[in-house]
Amino acid sequence: MNVAASGKHVAVAYKEHDAIHWLDPETGEVQSEVAISSPWDVAMMSKNRALAVSDGRVLAIGPNGETEVIISGLSAPRQVAFDAKREQ
Repeated sequence: MNVAASGKHVAVAYKEHDAIHWLDPETGEVQSEVAISSPWDVAMMSKNRALAVSDGRVLAIGPNGETEVIISGLSAPRQVAFDAKREQ
């Protein structure tokens, strides 16, 4: 399990459960769940989106399930990071 937080947003990657959970940071209650195959890591972006590593890809994921492939074809990626200062 990996956790990323930013402001009022918390995302948890559950590799063994093939899911990313979006949590309420005050209560810990699951607000939404997005099915993602074996997410290794998660990093928060702005606008309540997260980056996740899954199956040789880096995905941008929203709590409503929208998913965008940022890059694919990677060989066994395990971590991801996000620099808000460089976001366009």
